[in-house]
Amino acid sequence: MWAVIDGKIVEASLGQYINPLTSVLLIGSGMVTALPLLLFTKSAKKVSLSMLGILQYISPTLSLLAGVILYHESLTKAHVIAFSFIWLALIVYTFSSITKWGNKKYIKNKMEA
Repeated sequence: MWAVIDGKIVEASLGQYINPLTSVLLIGSGMVTALPLLLFTKSAKKVSLSMLGILQYISPTLSLLAGVILYHESLTKAHVIAFSFIWLALIVYTFSSITKWGNKKYIKNKMEA
């Protein structure tokens, strides 16, 4: 919150990329936190963990875009490099997951034939 209040939305959005690695459901955080967490848990059971992990990168990306486009914050070369590496890694991971899924499906179809 401090970063956003201090006009550092881009830095805050880049910091949120670590959220999927460190997020934990906190017990006793109150109803304001408990209700969204319960709804998230219920909906998370309906999607694969891989998809859920990738979806958690949408919020910091939107924050970064808002900081740059709406609030005219500067996007340094270091920010662009970090952002590029993050999304490159996500693209590589997604492509490898799709390829692995396609191979499993192909092998299964061959075995059934």
